[in-house]
Amino acid sequence: MKKEKIDIEKEADIIIDFFKNLSPEVKKQLRNFRDVKDSIERVDALEDQIGVWDGVLQQFVFFDEDVDLIGERVKMISESLLERAKKERVSKQTEKILKTDRWVFDW
Repeated sequence: MKKEKIDIEKEADIIIDFFKNLSPEVKKQLRNFRDVKDSIERVDALEDQIGVWDGVLQQFVFFDEDVDLIGERVKMISESLLERAKKERVSKQTEKILKTDRWVFDW
């Protein structure tokens, strides 16, 4: 079965965008949680915390799903580069890098 050729640049851009866009929303949710936590004296503070934390959990679920998808993209790029390296004559240094656990997906 012939593997579909991937656009490494496009896939890398998607990965980079993922990390750029992830951080602000999670920071915002955690900031909201901290603000509610600081007002714990209120009777309804627990419900407020739960409501805000639900947003954090939702972001985590999105993050977890996105990490799975990004992980697949990372593996596709790595496999493509490995295949190309097998066809080309690469340096001993590069061969050594390609044999590390990261490149054989032992993580």
